[in-house]
Amino acid sequence: MKNKTIFISVIIVSALFFIVSCNKSDMDNQDTGLNSNSQYSKIIIQRINKFNQQMQGHFKSGTIMTLDSAVWNLEALLTNYGGYPDSVSKKFILMRTHFTLPVNSHGLVSMDDVQVLYQQMVDTITAQLNSIAGDVKFLRFSDVQQDSVVGNTAYIT
Repeated sequence: MKNKTIFISVIIVSALFFIVSCNKSDMDNQDTGLNSNSQYSKIIIQRINKFNQQMQGHFKSGTIMTLDSAVWNLEALLTNYGGYPDSVSKKFILMRTHFTLPVNSHGLVSMDDVQVLYQQMVDTITAQLNSIAGDVKFLRFSDVQQDSVVGNTAYIT
């Protein structure tokens, strides 16, 4: 009887130790995930800030980038610096504007052309906001997408 009690006690203590060990391991993995997400967020913000500096004309002209990168960067920059994606409103207006961007034969775009497009987008958003009646109006978020590429022209909405 005494052996059964000791055996059951050892099993219970082992089971508790196993449960506590698994929980700590899971918590350590969660912390790593948070640190990883935080690090990823910092990298994204750094990338957006770098693109913003490029849009301000502080870098040499003649730089080229892929069309996909230009679209991603334009969307991120417009939303990050001009939008409030976490805001809530009962009333919102969806507005679309179409733009074009010259593309070379390799699917690359000039930073100079991207800067011109960015300014056109900012000017268009400003004009659209000014056309809305009321005192409180703001960009919630921007969704820049490539519609098509025909010849040497990318069509972007």
